[in-house]
Amino acid sequence: MTAPDLLTEVLEKPRSAFVPFPGMQCIARPDWHQLTTPGMKGGGLNSVSLAIIRSDKADQVIGDTIRGYDEMGLRFRWEVGPDSRPLDLGKRLEARGLKPVSVAGMASTQCSARNPTDVEVELVVPSTLQEFNALMSEGWGIKSNALCDYNAHVLRESPKRNPFFIARIGGKGVGVASYFAFPNSAFLVGGVVLQEFRKRGVYRALVAARQEHAFKAGRAVTTCHAIADSSAPTLAKIGFETVCPFTFYVR
Repeated sequence: MTAPDLLTEVLEKPRSAFVPFPGMQCIARPDWHQLTTPGMKGGGLNSVSLAIIRSDKADQVIGDTIRGYDEMGLRFRWEVGPDSRPLDLGKRLEARGLKPVSVAGMASTQCSARNPTDVEVELVVPSTLQEFNALMSEGWGIKSNALCDYNAHVLRESPKRNPFFIARIGGKGVGVASYFAFPNSAFLVGGVVLQEFRKRGVYRALVAARQEHAFKAGRAVTTCHAIADSSAPTLAKIGFETVCPFTFYVR
């Protein structure tokens, strides 16, 4: 895969990493990509992932966008990458009170080892969806009926495109994750491990299991948007390389 192709898989394809859901609104243009899901008050499926704005119009567009999310009471994020414009977009967002989070757009073309051996990872099926939701809620510290409804919708309508996974130690669920499949890549998302089971290789096992599943399905590369001071160093140790750094600005 060429460098431009890899950048496309890491930066552009994840903008479409969602399954259409009742009430969701998506604006997708060459200069703008925005997702709004009114039921997701605490974040998730609410984002601006591409903004190319004329400098003299930027403040107005930023203000209107923030106001729109605020009026619906939605937490959201604004992604600023190498294709965002104007070049000072990040500074303008910070001036409006959004908080920056450094992110690494990463990719790997190899399958990492499934270590340690006491961690087992299984694919979520309808009978284990409730457990998946409970583990996800506990791991992220959130409780959202809308997110659980979305997960049920995904598992019913598009399980091959967005499969879910549960990690277990001794049969006990200790972490969850998923990925979104594109023709040439798999975008890893939603990985979280319960606090008391961290630093035991569970996150690595979830990465390896998703890579194995995706590669068997014909994907050539796995990608991820990793928090720079959190999961990015772990992914770097198991073969992921940073393709492009960028920033999330969180409201």
